[in-house]
Amino acid sequence: MKIREKYKTLKLVILIPWLLQIIVFIILIAYLSFKSAQLAVNNISEQLFSEIIFRVEEKFQTYISSAITINKINAKVIENQKIAFNDKDKLIEYFFNQLILFPDITAIYWGNGLGEFYGVGRGRDGYLMKGFSNEENNYTEPFFRYAKKKYSIKQPRLYNVTKREWYKVAIEKQKQTWSKIYTSFGNKTKCLTNVYPIYEPNGKIKGVLGVDIHFNHFNQFLQNLKIANTGQVFVINESGIAIFTSDNKYSYYYKNMPDEVSKIANSNNTLNKAVGQLIIEKFEGKFDKIDKSQQINFNFAEEKYLIKIAPFKDEYGLDWLIVVTVPESDFMGQIHANTRNTIALCITALIVAIIIGILTTRWITRPILKVNSAAKSLASGNWGQKIRLDRKDELGQLAKSFNTMASQLQESFTALEQTNRTLEQKVKERTKKLSETVELLKATQEKLVFENELLKDAQVEEYQYQIGGTLPIDSPTYVVRKADRQLYKALKQRQFCYIFNARQMGKSSLRAKMMHKLVEEGYVCAALDLTEIVSDNTTESQLYHSIIFSLAKKLSLLPEFDYRSWKKNLDYLSPLEKLGEFIEEILLKQVQQSIVIFIDEIDTVLDLKFSVDCFFGFLRSLYNKRADNDSYRRLTIVLIGRTAPSYLIQNPESTPFNIGCGIPLEGFKLDEVERSLINGLRENCHDPHRTIEEVLDWTGGQPFLTQKICSLIRDFSLIINEGEEREFITQLIREKIIEDWENKDQPEHLKTIKNKLTKNKHDSLLLLSKYQEMLSIGEIKDEQTWECLELFLSGIVRKEAGKLKLYNRIYGTVFSRAWVEGEIGNLSTGK
Repeated sequence: MKIREKYKTLKLVILIPWLLQIIVFIILIAYLSFKSAQLAVNNISEQLFSEIIFRVEEKFQTYISSAITINKINAKVIENQKIAFNDKDKLIEYFFNQLILFPDITAIYWGNGLGEFYGVGRGRDGYLMKGFSNEENNYTEPFFRYAKKKYSIKQPRLYNVTKREWYKVAIEKQKQTWSKIYTSFGNKTKCLTNVYPIYEPNGKIKGVLGVDIHFNHFNQFLQNLKIANTGQVFVINESGIAIFTSDNKYSYYYKNMPDEVSKIANSNNTLNKAVGQLIIEKFEGKFDKIDKSQQINFNFAEEKYLIKIAPFKDEYGLDWLIVVTVPESDFMGQIHANTRNTIALCITALIVAIIIGILTTRWITRPILKVNSAAKSLASGNWGQKIRLDRKDELGQLAKSFNTMASQLQESFTALEQTNRTLEQKVKERTKKLSETVELLKATQEKLVFENELLKDAQVEEYQYQIGGTLPIDSPTYVVRKADRQLYKALKQRQFCYIFNARQMGKSSLRAKMMHKLVEEGYVCAALDLTEIVSDNTTESQLYHSIIFSLAKKLSLLPEFDYRSWKKNLDYLSPLEKLGEFIEEILLKQVQQSIVIFIDEIDTVLDLKFSVDCFFGFLRSLYNKRADNDSYRRLTIVLIGRTAPSYLIQNPESTPFNIGCGIPLEGFKLDEVERSLINGLRENCHDPHRTIEEVLDWTGGQPFLTQKICSLIRDFSLIINEGEEREFITQLIREKIIEDWENKDQPEHLKTIKNKLTKNKHDSLLLLSKYQEMLSIGEIKDEQTWECLELFLSGIVRKEAGKLKLYNRIYGTVFSRAWVEGEIGNLSTGK
């Protein structure tokens, strides 16, 4: 019974994780399918809305532009007196010819304060009309005659131009504008008029030009517009009146309805009515305040609808809204079908997986059960227990191994009893040896403690040179150079700076010294060493988040600044945008002092697997923001590394990295080292001044080599006699540095230069050829080409008056013409 329970437990242990993986995988597929459907709906709906609104706006813009253009043309004609405004026949004939050219225009006319009216129009049946109203017909309703028909007016009505809506709005606005929608005098249909008031030179109104447009063509356009399967579109004005609609059962143009009845909120179309009421509630009836596109989701008649609202305005006073309504079901039909098919396939896969899992579990656990039973018998002392299992797989091998083990255990048990008898004696012997060792260790420990007590108060007063690495702040061998003064002055002026040079030129020591100086003056400084946060596999997101976290940590913004919560709240931003948000909203607000951020080893990011053009563009933007935000004037960036400005932004279409003050880092000068390095040589030479001069003659002031040779002199046991400085320094450099240099180059310096020159066959041939040219003529022009930049960044040459020259005699001796020729030969032959 117990064995059976164990069997069941083992079977569940195997089966349940298998099923859990399948179930989780199926749920994940269903979830991703659902999310993909939602995303597809959003994308498709946004594209559809954008296309519909664009087409409506384009159509209507084309539609109304004719009326605006005609009025402008006619205003120029009248103002230039090419046609007299009181010449009825010519004016009407001119308007008639225009009406023929513009089929979308309903009427073109002129009216003045005397009550005179001259114009042409287009009837519903398409025939053109001419008409006037003046003293001849007692200012009654204009008598229109058609091209093919004539109509008489049984009871002429008085037509007062000055009381018409189109005339009043022109007088009120005193400029070209649109009238409100009003009921026409003749056929009682709705009209929209573009009016243009004409004034006398003395400012008195001369008259008003008007151009009517009708809504029929635009309504037909909307009704023929394909909006998904069942979508609708309508246009309303600032008062909520439905001007156009794609519903062919409703046409504002042909219905002489009061404005209150014509409002979209009172529409006979229940969907449009519900949409109109929703818009009124959301925007509190202030349609004219909607100045940008809006999207709303709402439920109507147990169905979800998507609504897009876009304002349509022009400079002449139009202020309308375009509203597109589409049921979500128009998009979701096929998507729902695909989702159902996916779920059905997942359920089928789950059932098949359960069956396979049960069969597999049974096949695995049966032989294990037999091994378990035999093991228990063996544990109880039954050494003759054997397993009979006719299988050749791993479980069959396990059974065979178990049987062999049982036999070996039986043999070993006998030998073990004999071994145990001798073990006690061995343990006693080992215990005695361990006791003796412990006593020895105690004695040694007491000796070390005693020595530490003697040494703890010792003062190290010996002058020490440091070869490589960043010098301590209080190091007596730090050399103040021209670059120190230039960098300090630039940072005090809050300039962005960059220090780009070869390795082992003292860049990091300069940075440490400058930070210490600025902190003493009240600045807040932080140093980012990118080699600490960047690796070959660093992603773009990791880079920027590491920079943010490092800055927060080094500037003591933690733990008050909750980085994790802040980062989570800004998930909608890109990593680079988060860095910008951190600097503006956290760093510049929490730190009120001037801030200097040193970014060391900046060349590290250039080898990442993604483009860092945006990163350097972002650094440039921090400088540019000073023009608009004074807080950014407190922030200064210093870039340090083995690179050049032209390497920072690789995309030729992007703006180059053209900000900041470059700090040239030159070698040590004699007057500079006399205040520091020379002090450590006074004990080893009669004339330390002459000695350091000979050192610089060999090193050219290269910081690493200069410190190294000074250290060699100080470690030398002999005193350099006066007059023997040149011979001594020459022999010392040849023995300790030049001869067999590849084995003596510790810490590495010359090997680093060699690797820069020979690491890539094609590039190395170009570099070595350029270097060979320089050796042959003594100097070459600094053409700012790739070869010139790489030679400079290797450290083997220095810049002087627009030229590249060999940095020092040591390099010229080690990397001689013969060495160059040999390397070029090796690269050419592939050795």
